[in-house]
Amino acid sequence: MILVNVRLHATLRRPAPDGTLQDRLTLRMNKGDTVTELLRALDIDTPSEAMMVFINRKNAVPNQLLNDGDDVRLFPALSGGNVDCFLTN
Repeated sequence: MILVNVRLHATLRRPAPDGTLQDRLTLRMNKGDTVTELLRALDIDTPSEAMMVFINRKNAVPNQLLNDGDDVRLFPALSGGNVDCFLTN
């Protein structure tokens, strides 16, 4: 198992048990999991919901492996843009 720190921006924030919105999570993931598994674990519908993913301040791709202690930031599409550009850099 690995621990991944996730920062959710804007509309990707998730409700906490007390009803507030969480923007920071630490998730337990399996060694060998990718960005795709992380988004699935967060129930984020890609590519229509998440548009930009960064790991340790660098653009991530869907099949990128996660490592213990990674800092993952998820940004939604704020307006306009092309859904086909999801995680292409």
